[in-house]
Amino acid sequence: MTGNVLRDSEVLPALRRVIETGLLRYLELVPAVLTEPFKARGKRRARIQLAARAAVDLHFWRALEPLCDEQAAELGAGLVEIAAG
Repeated sequence: MTGNVLRDSEVLPALRRVIETGLLRYLELVPAVLTEPFKARGKRRARIQLAARAAVDLHFWRALEPLCDEQAAELGAGLVEIAAG
């Protein structure tokens, strides 16, 4: 359903305005929350932030559909940890 809403928001301005303050704002904040504990700077911080953005991306989760939720979450967290390493 999230994929449909994001897709439709590209062509429906009224829907876009609604999700900009809800879903899209949430998707912007989650990577910041995931990366805050690392206290990294410079290129390392940028790499960790990119990994966190990828880990919460809808397409990432679609690709992990064959896994159970726990396995998918572990893989996403692992991606962020590898970037931090």
